[in-house]
Amino acid sequence: MSNPIRIIIRHELAIIVATRRALAAAALYLVTALLGGVGYVKSLQAMQRQAEHALGQQGVDPAKAAAAVSRATHAAYAQLVSFLAGTDGAEVATSLTSSVILPAYLWGSLAFLPFLVVITSFDAMASDLQVRSLCYSVLRVPRALILAGKLFSQMILFLALSVLASLTLSFVAAALLDDFDLTAVVPGLARSWLVLLPYGFCYLSLAMFCSASVRQPSLALLASLGLMVLLRALALFSLVPSTHALSVLRPLRWLSPAQYQSGFWEQGLAGPLLSVLAYLAFSAVFSLLAKRALERQDL
Repeated sequence: MSNPIRIIIRHELAIIVATRRALAAAALYLVTALLGGVGYVKSLQAMQRQAEHALGQQGVDPAKAAAAVSRATHAAYAQLVSFLAGTDGAEVATSLTSSVILPAYLWGSLAFLPFLVVITSFDAMASDLQVRSLCYSVLRVPRALILAGKLFSQMILFLALSVLASLTLSFVAAALLDDFDLTAVVPGLARSWLVLLPYGFCYLSLAMFCSASVRQPSLALLASLGLMVLLRALALFSLVPSTHALSVLRPLRWLSPAQYQSGFWEQGLAGPLLSVLAYLAFSAVFSLLAKRALERQDL
């Protein structure tokens, strides 16, 4: 059983590499990470220099000014991380605050990785269903194995892109920051890669479900984006006050994958573990729906 899956994975990866759309999306993701990292680090440096200059003009000793700015920068950085994490007062993991690039990388991945996953995988099944080429594959391999092979090949793609994006940001930080310490960044990067795996797999399963449900790739794209946006919007019900008339809809927020991503930031094991389990549950549901949708298709 494992050998057909390996064959399908190799075949799908070869197709992905040869697809201009996938390569363009990957290039855009990496360029965005590079430019965003440069802009982020440059902004922090510019604010620090301006603060030191302002204190210097007031006659403050340069050494004392640098120390004061450093303390203020650390305080502002802690507030920024808490805002990005959205943990509602829970302590942010120290491995994610050991370098200024780690919060930016994790927040950017949580924000943009779902769209990248959908754009690169929306036609993984729909294109084969449209031209009916899948009927030749199912003569040798069950539909469930074909679906599994496509899922794993897409998962390898977005995981590789996440690793490349993080390495790009590390290169930017090493080039622009004098106090950058790679050994301090490695635990945070490893943690980010681990939590992004079930996170991305959730949205990949969602896209695969939509792709297996329709025969037109364009409709699969619209369905994937629409369902993803709808589910992410359900998390907004958490902002509804308990005294509001719409407060009865607040439990709907638990149906949104976005409701659980704040746990990735929390210190300890409980918060990240619960979030990982939640995303694995979403992945299992969407994968099962994709399997049933594919089985109902008339090839």
